[in-house]
Parts: sequence; C-alpha cells; structure tokens
Amino acid sequence: GAAGLFCGGVHTLKKQIPVITGQIHGLYDASNLDVKFGICPVDEYTMPVEVGCSRARMACDCIKEIPDRHICYYTHAMGEKRNLRNYIIDHFREALEKRWIHVYFQPVIRTVSGTLASVEALSRWIDPQKGMISPGIFVPLLEDSRQIRKLDMYVLEEICRLCQLQREQGKVMIPVSFNLSRMDFFQGSVFEEVEEIRKRYQVPRNMLYVEITESVLIHEGDVLYQEIERFRQAGYEVWMDDFGSGYSSLNTLKNYSFDEIKIDMAFLSEFTEKSQNIIKAIIRMAKKIGLHTLMEGVETREQAEFVQSIGCELIQGYYYGRPMPFDELKRKYWEKHWKVETPELRQYYGALSVVDFLTDKPLAVVEVSRGNVRYLFTNEEYKETIYSAGMESPEQTAELVNAQAGPISKNIQSFLTDVVQSHERKIMTYTVNGQYMKLEAEYLASHEQNHLILLSHTNFTIQKEENPSDNLDEVIRNLLYLYQTVSLVDVEKDTAIPLMMNSPYQDYFHKKRTGIRDMVEQYMETMIHPGDRERFLAFNAQDSMKKRIQQSPEGMISGSFRTLGHDKKYHWDIHSIIPVILKGKNYILYTARISPFENELNIACTSSGEETET
Repeated sequence: GAAGLFCGGVHTLKKQIPVITGQIHGLYDASNLDVKFGICPVDEYTMPVEVGCSRARMACDCIKEIPDRHICYYTHAMGEKRNLRNYIIDHFREALEKRWIHVYFQPVIRTVSGTLASVEALSRWIDPQKGMISPGIFVPLLEDSRQIRKLDMYVLEEICRLCQLQREQGKVMIPVSFNLSRMDFFQGSVFEEVEEIRKRYQVPRNMLYVEITESVLIHEGDVLYQEIERFRQAGYEVWMDDFGSGYSSLNTLKNYSFDEIKIDMAFLSEFTEKSQNIIKAIIRMAKKIGLHTLMEGVETREQAEFVQSIGCELIQGYYYGRPMPFDELKRKYWEKHWKVETPELRQYYGALSVVDFLTDKPLAVVEVSRGNVRYLFTNEEYKETIYSAGMESPEQTAELVNAQAGPISKNIQSFLTDVVQSHERKIMTYTVNGQYMKLEAEYLASHEQNHLILLSHTNFTIQKEENPSDNLDEVIRNLLYLYQTVSLVDVEKDTAIPLMMNSPYQDYFHKKRTGIRDMVEQYMETMIHPGDRERFLAFNAQDSMKKRIQQSPEGMISGSFRTLGHDKKYHWDIHSIIPVILKGKNYILYTARISPFENELNIACTSSGEETET
C-alpha cells in the first residue's frame, strides 16, 4: 500500500496513479502485488505532515480487504471511528467496573408450543460520553486486543447472578445461552473458568447453553475440539452460532459435535423461494444427523409460519422480541403469558427433532393431556384430509373428540389413549360421512400428564358413480360406530379374533387369542359389574348356547350387562352372540354396544337399591 498527502488536482492524480502502479509492477517479482493508495487531501496547510500521513495510512487500511478498490480518500468519519476505537480500548476496564456494559436478553420461542425455550445473552455498551456503542464495533476490537474473554466472563457472571436471584426469590429460572469467542479458547481453559463462575452462583449446567460462532471453528485444531467435548461431557449444550454464514459449515459439522445449530439470519434477509429451499435443506440435513435447529432473524409472521411449517424447532428474532434488559424481559414474560421450558420439558418437545415435516403425507402432531387432545401442528395435506371428512378444521375435530360427541369421537379418544399407554405405533380404520378413513398414530414422548403423538390421517375411499348400493354401503359403514366390541369366534379351534375393540379390555385382547373360556372369565372380572357377572357367565355358557340361538326368533341371543367404559364407570351395554358362516364354516360374531336405554336401566337399578357405578 501507499499513503500520501495530496495538494494537486484530481485530474493530475488520476494520471499519476497508473504510472506509479506500473513502476511498482515493473519491479522484480512484483507483478502480482496489489497496489492500494490512501490519500489525505490537504485543506489546511498548517496541518503537521505526520498527521496527514497517519490519515492517509488510515484511508489505505480501509480498503486492504477490498480486491477491486485501489484508491481511498480520508474522511472525517474515519477519524471519528479511529477515535472511538482508541476510546474503547482505553476505557474497556472502566466500562466493566462501572457497569456501562449491560447484558440484554433476546427470547427464543418454540414453534409448536409457543413456550419460552430460552434467551440469548447479548452485551450492550451504554457509555456516558459516547452513548450506545454497537457490539459490531467493540467486540472485534476486544478480540483483536485479546480482551474479549474478560467481556464473555463478565456476561456469564451477570447471567449467573440473575439466575441465583430468581431462584432465591422463588421465581422461574429461564435457560440462557451465552457466546464464547475464538480467543477464549487460547488463553487457558475456558471450561474451567466457566465452571468456577457457575459453581459460585450454584447454577445448574442444563440451564446454560454455550454458543460458538461458526467462524471460530475453522482450522483451530485439537485445542478447540477438546474444550468443546469437555463442555458437552460435563452436561452443557453446545450450539453452533451463525450456521451458513460463509465458512466451511458442512466440514465443521463433520469434525465437531453440537447439540443445536442456529441458522444465520442472512437466509431470511431476502425471503425468496431460493432462500426458502436452502433453509429446508438445512433443516432436513440437521434432522438426519440428530441436531436441533433454531432460525435467527425472524421478523414477520410470514417468516414465522414458514419456519414452523418446515419443522424448525426454535425461533429467534424481532417478531418475538428484540434484545432487552432483564426487567423488560420479565414484563414481556407476564404480558405474553409465556410458559418457560424446564430441562424436562425441553427434552419432551425435543422428541420432535427427528420428525420430517417436509413430507407429502398428511401429518399432524397432537398433545394428549388428561384425555384431551390439542393439535400442535398440522400440514396442508392433513387439513385437506380433515376437510374431505366433512370437518371444518383440525380444531373442530379436537373439540368433538374431547367432548366425546358420538361413537366416532369416543373411539378415536380410546385409540389415542391406547397409543399413550402402550407406547406403540397403531392404526385405526373407521368410516365417516361415507368415507373410509385410516388414522395412524405413533407415540413420541411424555412429560407429566402430557403426551406427544404423531398422526397421519388418510382418506382411502375409492369414489365411484353413485348408485343405490353405494348408499347402502355408506349406511353399513357408519353403523359400525355403534359397537364397542366386535370379535369373530371360532368355537371349533377355541380362538377369537378382535375385529373392533374400543374398550379398556383392549389391553388384554388386541390380537388373536386361544382359550375362549378363560377369555370370558377374564373379560367378566375386568369389565362386568359384580352384580351382573353370574348372568354374564350363563349368557356365554357354550353348552347351552346353540340351543338358545335355535330357540330365539331372531336367530341370535342378546343380553344387557353393565360394562366398564374408559371413564372408569359402568354403562349398560347390549352384548349379542350372532352365528355366521364364512366360506362354508360356522363362526360366532360377538358384539357389544352401548344400550340406547341406558338411562332407563340405570333408573330401574337405582330404584331397586342397586348401585350402577364403581
């Protein structure tokens, strides 16, 4: 580079610069030398030469990293910037001692639940002389002068102090992420210093998340790797900050282990189809290799809805809140009625990290809590399936299931209860409004009385031209809702196959079983009211069953018995034994459904002094 004073005209200067450049390139082995000119125009001839040269050098330094720019003129703004740089270096220690540097907090929200997952701690320098000094100015300066570790530990200590204060006051503690700089890892063990501060304030490790900027991880070797592993093995979560910000992101993921990546806000700065596709690819990749995901820079509702729809777990940005002082964060917490995630709740929702939301299957996530169903997420394909069944929205279906409005809703609620209890993937088929529906459910996680279930809902009706047989078929399909139990019994082989089971007994009888007599006795002891058990055994007595069926004008026999429901109460059910022939072989179809005269039967039993409920 070259620096110098300039007193002549601009036209003369433009002629001189190519000549000087040519002379430099003509030197031995200097053909590839990049020539930069910093120029200080002289307005006042009383200005000392050394001041002018210093300013010209300052202008030259401004374009060192700009390949296609070769000339830069000094401006007063450059001088002010230099003065500010000097002020920061000279007053940093004082700023820490007098607490001019404040710790602000920015919320991180979980997309599916709206819970407050954590906050990020960020430093803000509010100077009595200079006012607000941007971290974009003072953080790089502190890194260059090797003072950044003092700042990072200052921030951590303020985090821990506030956590201790919250705990002592009996208030909720919010998980906090904090940043570590590149230089933190090369001035002795940063892990040990973090541990010393944490222990002093008795803050649990799982309340602190370590953020490391992606650029820190390039070509740093074993020291950084070992320190990161010490944090993770001790129980800290370690996040990669600014993922995709222009460095070797994918190679970094290969070489280091992280719990979460924060996707750089630059991807949302221009919300185009291309940027959206890149974000989708990052999310899908992260799920494949077991990383949690957070999207930075979310500023609009459209961006927030997009991020949720693709399965990104967490959101940070102005849409939910700017960085703010702790007292303002507390006010916002009360105004927004945020629920703060505990480590256990974080792990519970974290089960969704493996779910690929970018599917063309009808997909939904529901939370079952004390029998009530709440949708956390539905994709467009799932909504279309709901609409095809005659429902207005997923929320309407949840209301019907929660209210147990009719046999369909009761059966779906029983089905979901079974999935929760068994922790297994199950499939339920049913009909509604003439449509054949298949509901697949997969258990994901539980927390206290809450359970996450992944749903896939398919309408697999084959539509044909309407004719009388179609109408009859629709009626038959909907009649199936009336039954709590339908089983096909092979008396000859002493086996029974459940065709439909929507009662508590499904825990015992969910697949083909052998031993009808033992099954009847187990069903009686589990499901039948003690006052009806003697009649129930007589009703199912095989030695007289054939004769009773033959004597019945209907060709079948039925009886009313108080039967246990999912609400842990006994209800009057009509049990029927129906002979059927399939492929030339005799079977028995055993069914049970709620009696339409249950209220009258309850009144009759009550008037006779017999209790009808447990």
